[in-house]
Amino acid sequence: MGLRRVLLGAQALPFCPSPSPLRRHTSFLKARCTLDSLWSPTLARFFSVGHAESNISENASEAEQQEQHKAAERAKKFAKTKRAVDRRRQRFASDAEYLWNYREKQRGRKRAHVQQAKLEEVAKQRAQRRKTDHAYALYTAVPIWIRRVMWARESVPWKTHIPVYYDEKVMHECAKCFVTRCE
Repeated sequence: MGLRRVLLGAQALPFCPSPSPLRRHTSFLKARCTLDSLWSPTLARFFSVGHAESNISENASEAEQQEQHKAAERAKKFAKTKRAVDRRRQRFASDAEYLWNYREKQRGRKRAHVQQAKLEEVAKQRAQRRKTDHAYALYTAVPIWIRRVMWARESVPWKTHIPVYYDEKVMHECAKCFVTRCE
């Protein structure tokens, strides 16, 4: 029995092992594997037929309490919302200026939403044109580059504004608005 415990562990298996893993000790195991050794009191059961002590009823009551609390919170929120809606309806019915201001605010929100959608559409069109039309890409990128990068402003052969200096003041007249300035 001592060799069997060493080979199979501290507790014997409930079935007779096949001889293939233990070829050297086959005859010994065949002699020791009897019906009595398989159904010894220590090997009779490896599982419990009874339930372990659990707090099923306590867990269920906690879950029910949480659900009741959530339902109460939802009811409070619904009642609060319903009171706010009722107050607004009463004010709409009694105060025409309040109703007009509310509707104007809603129109403004809708207009802003529509305007934002239009701006996004234009931006998409510009991005698509930049991808396909390389001349347009340069046309839009170069002025931005010149404004952002100081060394680009100084090193490009052309200037955006070339100052003209005179020895004495000269009268200038704008061709568009006919304003005369003395510089």
